[in-house]
Amino acid sequence: MAWNVARLYVLQKMNNTDLAVSLVEPRRLVLPNPWAGHIPFAAWLIHQIKPRVLVELGTHTGNSYCAFCQSIEEASSPTKAYAVDTWQGDEHAGRYDDSVYEQLRAYHDPLYGSFSTLLRKTFDQALEDFAPGSVDLLHIDGLHTYEAVKHDFETWLPKLSDRGVVLFHDTCVHRDDFGVHRLWQELAQQYPGFNFTHSNGLGVLLVGTDRHPSLASMAEQAGNSHWEVMRKLFARLGAEFELRLTNQFLSDRCEHLTQAIDDRDATSLKLYATIEEAQKEALNLHQVISARESALRELHYAAAENEAAQQRRFLQLQESHQGIIQSQQTTIESQQVTIESARTTIESQQVAIESARATIESQQVTIESARATIESQQVAIEAGRASMDAQQATINALRAELTGILHSKSWRLTRPLRGVRRILGGGLASVRVSRPKRALDMLRTQLNRHGIAGVIRRTPYYLRHLRARPGLLTGQGVLSHAPEFLHANSVKRELRLHPELLPSPLLHPDVSISVVIPTLNAGQEFGWLLQKLFAQKGIGRIEVVVVDSGSKDGTVSTAKNAGCVVVEILPSEFSHSYARNRGADTASGDYLLFMVQDAYPIGDHWMAGMVQFLKDHAADKVVAASCAEYSRSDSDVMYDSMIHTHYQFLGCLHYDRVGEFREAGHMSLRSQGQLSDVSCMIGRGVFQQYRYRGDYAEDLDLGIRLIQDGYRVAMLASVKVIHSHNRPAYYYLKRSFVDVVFLVGLFPDFEYPRIHSQRGLFAGVLSMAVHLSRWLAAPPSAEGQSVAVMLRQWSDEWRGKFARIETQGELQLGDARLDAWLQQFRQQQANLLGGPLRTSESKEAQHFLDAFLGRLDHFAHFAGQTYGSSSDVLMHELRQAIVKIYASAAGSALAFMYLDVKAQHCEGDAAAAQGIYSDLKAGV
Repeated sequence: MAWNVARLYVLQKMNNTDLAVSLVEPRRLVLPNPWAGHIPFAAWLIHQIKPRVLVELGTHTGNSYCAFCQSIEEASSPTKAYAVDTWQGDEHAGRYDDSVYEQLRAYHDPLYGSFSTLLRKTFDQALEDFAPGSVDLLHIDGLHTYEAVKHDFETWLPKLSDRGVVLFHDTCVHRDDFGVHRLWQELAQQYPGFNFTHSNGLGVLLVGTDRHPSLASMAEQAGNSHWEVMRKLFARLGAEFELRLTNQFLSDRCEHLTQAIDDRDATSLKLYATIEEAQKEALNLHQVISARESALRELHYAAAENEAAQQRRFLQLQESHQGIIQSQQTTIESQQVTIESARTTIESQQVAIESARATIESQQVTIESARATIESQQVAIEAGRASMDAQQATINALRAELTGILHSKSWRLTRPLRGVRRILGGGLASVRVSRPKRALDMLRTQLNRHGIAGVIRRTPYYLRHLRARPGLLTGQGVLSHAPEFLHANSVKRELRLHPELLPSPLLHPDVSISVVIPTLNAGQEFGWLLQKLFAQKGIGRIEVVVVDSGSKDGTVSTAKNAGCVVVEILPSEFSHSYARNRGADTASGDYLLFMVQDAYPIGDHWMAGMVQFLKDHAADKVVAASCAEYSRSDSDVMYDSMIHTHYQFLGCLHYDRVGEFREAGHMSLRSQGQLSDVSCMIGRGVFQQYRYRGDYAEDLDLGIRLIQDGYRVAMLASVKVIHSHNRPAYYYLKRSFVDVVFLVGLFPDFEYPRIHSQRGLFAGVLSMAVHLSRWLAAPPSAEGQSVAVMLRQWSDEWRGKFARIETQGELQLGDARLDAWLQQFRQQQANLLGGPLRTSESKEAQHFLDAFLGRLDHFAHFAGQTYGSSSDVLMHELRQAIVKIYASAAGSALAFMYLDVKAQHCEGDAAAAQGIYSDLKAGV
């Protein structure tokens, strides 16, 4: 009763304004829900002012705009309405694909197309579509930073009429970099208006001089008791619509979670079946050992027979060639006597000198022929000796390997099994060799890398990570952190020469290529890159399209002076997909070549080589090709190791790799579908069918979609570019975190090690940082020592020494941003880390130490093959690499924790996990 009286009182004070239209029932309600709370006011506003032109900047799914259009129709208002948006999203609304725009257009056009238009443009692009003083009602709801909203208001202010009204959404949002509230406070000092505080806030600003009486009255009464009644009335009416959308969201979420639980249960059943199968395979392993013994005996016998045969052949060749040599020496001696006789005849018979000269020349021809015969026979003898030496080396290597096996501890330990084998005889059934062979290959790799003593010391580590090994034995793939995955693409392929090494240059006079390069402060070297691109040979026409997002260092002028086509976009518009798609839309070439601003082609026929590869393999449906890269001279050893590992995984370290769809698993899709925007060539027609999408790993996404549709893509080792980075350790922390979250979200089958204790992981991350800081403060001297031996010694030492948990101590890892982040992390988790660790928490900390040392062992394997003895310069590089390895391991482990806490697989502080996610994801 009191509420109705208050409504009547407000009606009287507001000149009997008719609020019945606020009881509107919206035809369209979609997520997100904040604007739904202002739909009653939107209906009332349209009925009151009946604007001649309405413009909305930022429409998204269309809650506000469809409410305006519905009210225009119901009020029979002569309004022309326009919605301006790119429908690609931004940092606040999130990025999204074309489905949002298509769904809105399908709903909007049949109902409101007669008076309303959807303008798919940026706000600045749409300015030219409206005359000054033509817009009565402007709704600003785009990017919500202070700079962006202020820019939108100032650029559109001249378009407003003398009746102009401006609506600002999110005036009451103060989180992150939202700045609408700040601009509203400034504008409220210049213009009359009022602000609704519900549903994230909606500010109503009267910028025109001819103000509607109802709005002017509300602005005058803003803040008094009558205004509060009016504000609460609109808030209560709109709350129902927000509640509907919230219920809809929760219902959809419950359905999704129910399906996820069902999927997880199905996965668990499959895992139990896999474990049972692995146990059966383990029982049969001793049979494989017996078969291996038999094969070794046969190998020893074959080696002995081969040695005897080679020895007999060598003696036969030696006897044959010795006879030939003696015969030729006799011939030479006889010819020398003839020469001496001729010389004597010349001296004694000067009259017959011409005849003697002819005789001498004839004899010299005979001598040269004999010498040539001798030299060719000597070459044959040397070749035979080299062949014998090589065969002898092979025999010696086989003997050494057999001797090592017979004298190894594993051979002695398995002697009882061989005894059992002899007792049982041949009654054991034959088994498949493939899976046990993988186990033996893994054992051989570990023995070669760490030695017998090192493998024995690592036995606890292998037992703790036993769950990762069944995947290796069954051939179902392994996790990305296991070094064995590096052999995924070891098939030998044809070696293709670099275009510069071909006997004749590659010529494609009928081909045109458009190079698309996104830029931001590209620097001095960018001009050199443009010169190199325009100097490429063998191509009919070369076009370079530069898409710049706000450079301040003269990049744009450099590009224009070089003859490039330049497309300038706002920094807020930039994403890797959007910038490259804009460049592709501007390009006119037959092929598109996507590059980055700091890559440098090798050779003058580099571009022609990529075209030639696509043409040579067009019949095989190869439609896109990317180049591998050589590191720059300033690249650090960590990047060199990563790029070596990456290209070995892709199969393009030494050979060109053509990828195709083989199976739906993430390992196959990543290794076969990878493309690289460092340099990626694709036919323009094919690209326009697929285009880039998303704001992360857009090149991998494009390659996967291509192979899933039956095409093939290539990664080239025969044609390369020079490109690398020298990143700080803090970058590896953030990048590893984001990589894990992205891959788990993209690939449903992407498995990762579970985190069972959030507290134990936090303690492990901090303890490792404290130990490394102490070690870096006084590193051991290693001048002249083998890098491989040195890193192996450190790993063995740290395996025991760093197992002691110490979360308090100096955090000085040599990277100021990483040190600051760790300090802040320790302060934020101080309450959680207080007190001693339980057994399960200590195990989780140990798991992190094992993960770090596993990465270090993999790096040591690369460094041992690449570098020789240590030096002061190399020691400095290695210390930096160790810190980066730690940061990478920490980023991955924290991502595993975030995913497990979010999915409720791991008990922990959800707020702490979300805070780490927000902190590490920002800016990547």
